[in-house]
Amino acid sequence: MRIKRLDELEHYRSIWKERWNRRASGEPKWLWDYREIGWEMFELVGFPTTAEPKWKYTNVAELGKIPFEPATSCWLGAEEAREVENYLEELSPWPKLVFVNGWYAKQFSDVCLLPERLEASELRGAIFRDEEASTWDLVAALDDEVDPLSSMNAAFMGNGLFLRAPRGLVVEEPIHLIFVMAASGAPVSSHPRNLIILEPRSELHLLESTLCLGAAPILWNPVTTILVKEGAHLEQVRLHAGSRACWELSSTDVTQGRDSSYRATSLALGGRMTRAELTVNLCEPGASCQLDGLGLASGKEQVDSVTFVRHRKPHCQSHQSYKTVLDGEARGVFLGKIDVEKDAQKTVAHQTNRNLLLSKKAEINSKPQLEILADDVKCNHGATIGQLDPESIFYLRSRGLSLREARRMLVKGFASDILAAIQIDPVKKMAEVQLQRTLASNRKEEPCL
Repeated sequence: MRIKRLDELEHYRSIWKERWNRRASGEPKWLWDYREIGWEMFELVGFPTTAEPKWKYTNVAELGKIPFEPATSCWLGAEEAREVENYLEELSPWPKLVFVNGWYAKQFSDVCLLPERLEASELRGAIFRDEEASTWDLVAALDDEVDPLSSMNAAFMGNGLFLRAPRGLVVEEPIHLIFVMAASGAPVSSHPRNLIILEPRSELHLLESTLCLGAAPILWNPVTTILVKEGAHLEQVRLHAGSRACWELSSTDVTQGRDSSYRATSLALGGRMTRAELTVNLCEPGASCQLDGLGLASGKEQVDSVTFVRHRKPHCQSHQSYKTVLDGEARGVFLGKIDVEKDAQKTVAHQTNRNLLLSKKAEINSKPQLEILADDVKCNHGATIGQLDPESIFYLRSRGLSLREARRMLVKGFASDILAAIQIDPVKKMAEVQLQRTLASNRKEEPCL
């Protein structure tokens, strides 16, 4: 195991000691035990390095040099608050839960349209209401593997989202989760822990979007645990649009029960670095998941998609389709692994990764993987890397389109099937608008987008 030199973490050690000395007496002891374990693990390994397989193509050494201060509240200045209000005015009238730097912001949220039976709150409130259940669900999220950023999240965890759909509750209208990251002065880090539970035969549709404010560096390091129980259905659409100063490194762990279904569509449309790690555990027969992703990056941005799908029981299905469009000196990474255990007979698993490079300096690293221990399965995977077709560009320009317009149209066509996978029409339209705004950017360093 890699051992981190102690002096490289002195900044975070002083923050941890200060927090430990003034920890709140009203919080459960198990929560501080949990944080202490997280700190010990993070102190042992530090920030990830390219020597680790999951981070081979992603260098985050710069993070260790930035003195991030963990956010401790949802307070915003007057100018930042106006930006949030202006952003919310453009959104649909769906129920909204707004979090600022990982902390629930009641003043911006609108929960009056939520069903009465749906439990939606900040995580801290859920912990105090039901300590025993919250203990189990949170601690269960600690994997045997020592993951640096998940350990950092456990150590500096502040608050987060708690969402629970009781047995049989079907909510057809989308619930909008807005995550605001703000750093107007010093660099800020946020480590929210989110817990989403769907009880048997319940159904939810979630739209998550992000808003980055300020020019100072931001480390956004959320960890989300999702439990989709027997016969439940969850559709989750994520719109990531960060800033040139935002490092968004998220980790999501999904556990599915018998005959449950999970659909996830991720649109990463910019940011200093956007890395989404998604693990799906198909733990009971009949479980299925559909994972789709689209990443756009330009300039010197980087976008990573990391997926692990574990087929543990028979008669389960998984389908993955990820696409990346890179321009300028942007970098992209796709790491996708499918594990089919010995007992997981009759498994159906498909994985594709397609990448489009719009400049000679753009770089993509793609590594789809299959590990199959069962003998009665239907599994395949593949990856492609290409450029825009010159003949298609010539045809569109002959019809009066400029080079920029022709390229934009072809990129939109390349991404169209990812958007088509979104099943809720209002969410699909919102995603299309966000994509169009990104493609219409006129920044000089992004001539192809």
